[in-house]
Amino acid sequence: MGTRTRGKQSIKDWLGMRAVPLHRMVGCILLLSALTGLSHPAWADPMPWPVSQQQWRWTRMLRGIATQSGMTVPSLYIFFDPNCPWCSQLWQTRLPDGRFFKDMPAVWVPVTYLKNDSLGKAAALLRQGSKAALERDLGAAYNPEHRSGGIEAIEPNQAELSDLGHSKAVWLQLGGATPMFVYRSSSGQVLRYLGLPKDPAMLMDILRSAVPPRLETYRP
Repeated sequence: MGTRTRGKQSIKDWLGMRAVPLHRMVGCILLLSALTGLSHPAWADPMPWPVSQQQWRWTRMLRGIATQSGMTVPSLYIFFDPNCPWCSQLWQTRLPDGRFFKDMPAVWVPVTYLKNDSLGKAAALLRQGSKAALERDLGAAYNPEHRSGGIEAIEPNQAELSDLGHSKAVWLQLGGATPMFVYRSSSGQVLRYLGLPKDPAMLMDILRSAVPPRLETYRP
């Protein structure tokens, strides 16, 4: 079971979406991603860029998987495709201080665009909702040659399709790259970083900038 830090009943209102059939909404999002060629970066932003507080509220309403238990107010969200090679690299990155990025407090939000089975794998991640599931997908079982995550795809249910549709809409609004970092700094500013940083020191800068999450019990 994935994690949601806010009720999301108003997310379509905030995005300015009309109430349309779910399959049409998700299909339009997938088509937009394919037509625009988004989210295939072998590059990375030179620096983080600010986003609005409203976009931060959208992000906090999404369903994702936490790397640590007890974060009701996470400060770092990472958007990823279950088959994304750069996301697997990020998950397995050893930081300059010796820790692994996968052990940092964050919420990983799956989105789907890279392969036909990305949707089923994203649904499996949400349904299992654990760091262990992320490790199965992005860790040693990831196949870089075929750009294939290690988790087994499942048939999504309606709730999972809805959650993934909302996540993809917000993701496209924010820039549509994977990995994508969205985080709140100690000054209250919300920042977004697109792509996989080439220098692990940039990851350390992001982690140092993000406010430590408040440790309480999640309410999925």
